[in-house]
Amino acid sequence: MGISHTWLARSRPVLAGLLWLLLTGTGAPALAGTVEQGIRGEWLSPAEDADDVDAIIAIAPRGRLWSGHIQAIPRPRTPGTAGQPLVGDTTPCQACPGAQRGQPMRGLEVMWGLREQDGKLVGGKVLDPGDGTVYDCEVALSSDGNTLLVTAYKGLKLLGRTLSWRRVNAGSAVSPH
Repeated sequence: MGISHTWLARSRPVLAGLLWLLLTGTGAPALAGTVEQGIRGEWLSPAEDADDVDAIIAIAPRGRLWSGHIQAIPRPRTPGTAGQPLVGDTTPCQACPGAQRGQPMRGLEVMWGLREQDGKLVGGKVLDPGDGTVYDCEVALSSDGNTLLVTAYKGLKLLGRTLSWRRVNAGSAVSPH
């Protein structure tokens, strides 16, 4: 068993193309403006399933690095929803690791260690407070300036998942969809 030389010969153009995409960044989302102008602000991280809740995340620089904190949970999940307990602004994060365990959701740091590079934020971590998992992350602003692309991954970015967060405008009603 093994990889045949014929398969390898036929696969070289595809592998070369993938390598080109990885090295050149071709196909990456177009970025709007500078990091400071575009990414700073409040973003709606929508619930991904019935066990999750919407959260507004405030992202800003702290010294030379960027971080994000839960600003609010606009629609708390009530007890009994999908068989889950109440989750709101004051709910303690029971799944969070280390010093974050037991901290209230409002104010909880869920992104940290991000640094600016080539118009995006890289090299940081993002926490899923629902299960306490910490992922590597990269953050980029889409060309429309109102969508934040948050890529969370473990090890290989290529195998990660990109989430779309919407900008929350001051004074606007928050809608998850």
